[in-house]
Amino acid sequence: MYTTSSAQNTSTSFEWSKYPRALHTMDSLIQQSKQYGLRANDYVFNKTNDASIHKAVVHFFTDLAYGNALPSIGYFGVQFKLNKDTVEKMVIQAASDNTLPSLVTWYNTRSSEVVLLLKEIKKLQDSTPKPNRSIQIVTKAINDYRWLYAIQKNNKIILVNLPSTKLRVWDNGKQVLHMNLIVGKPATPSGTLTSVVNQVVINPYWNVPRSIMVREMLPSIKNDIAYLDRNHLEVRDLNYKKINPFKVNWYDIDTVHFPFYIRQSTGCDNSLGIIKLDFDNPYGIYLHDTPQKELFALNNRFFSHGCMRMEKPIEMAKYLLKNNKAILDSIDFENCYKNPKPINIQMIEKVNVIVWYHLIDFDDRSRIIYYRNIYNKPLN
Repeated sequence: MYTTSSAQNTSTSFEWSKYPRALHTMDSLIQQSKQYGLRANDYVFNKTNDASIHKAVVHFFTDLAYGNALPSIGYFGVQFKLNKDTVEKMVIQAASDNTLPSLVTWYNTRSSEVVLLLKEIKKLQDSTPKPNRSIQIVTKAINDYRWLYAIQKNNKIILVNLPSTKLRVWDNGKQVLHMNLIVGKPATPSGTLTSVVNQVVINPYWNVPRSIMVREMLPSIKNDIAYLDRNHLEVRDLNYKKINPFKVNWYDIDTVHFPFYIRQSTGCDNSLGIIKLDFDNPYGIYLHDTPQKELFALNNRFFSHGCMRMEKPIEMAKYLLKNNKAILDSIDFENCYKNPKPINIQMIEKVNVIVWYHLIDFDDRSRIIYYRNIYNKPLN
């Protein structure tokens, strides 16, 4: 394994003219960029200019280490730190030792996902000389999983892949939990993001989004006022004071004039179940439990308005709260109570959330699985 302990002090350049064998090797490696999921044209250099050579070579290895672009994520609430200076030190060491091919191999074999994806792209490239949709999908995945490897080895990460409706939890490079999800339907897709879990809510209320109140609930209320009671819903005014729904003339209420909030009481029948994970994002979405457990048995799990429902919410809560044993021991996850009081538990340690959109994922036997572009997103 490569380390940086014996590397020279990094500089903004390197005298490549003194290492013609390394320069020749580097030129050959760059020409092989396509099989690494990279673009050779990104690393063009002037062979008579050491600074130009060095810049291109460091760029090449930085892309091998971290991917050639950030993943296509709509909201970056977390900017993960990448130690790119380390790459330059290792390049200088490898050039001096004439071991640049070994450094390429090391970067390409650190991540088990990248190893599988590189085999997949070679198979695709061998079968067709022209770029195609599958090659495009795999190329993007190679680079995104390089980025993921670089950050997951030193972080705790909840990783959601929307097309596969899967969730995995990584704890400093080790997968510790995985489960199925229910995510946004195509009409109300879940958003991609990076964020940090700020609290776990046990027995949450569901504050119904306005779009659901006016488009879905209002017609049901007008048809049958008992709809509110059957679904454990309470109506509140704009000052959030509880009001009697029987005193409202619902036929005077419409989608524009709707001066109310609707909240669902806590408990097992709550649409959020008994557990919710809060994290900042512009979409107003979160990860939560659900009373509709039967939906996890389906292959097509795109049913929500954007939030993401967890198959194993209790396991998730126990993982997140494992360092808060006093709180954890005081919670009864096994029994269902009527209208229990919500418990908001602030996180002690940092656990990141990454929600991304990949048409490739991996099954439990580390096989590549292709998924449908359910949200019809561009592939770049």
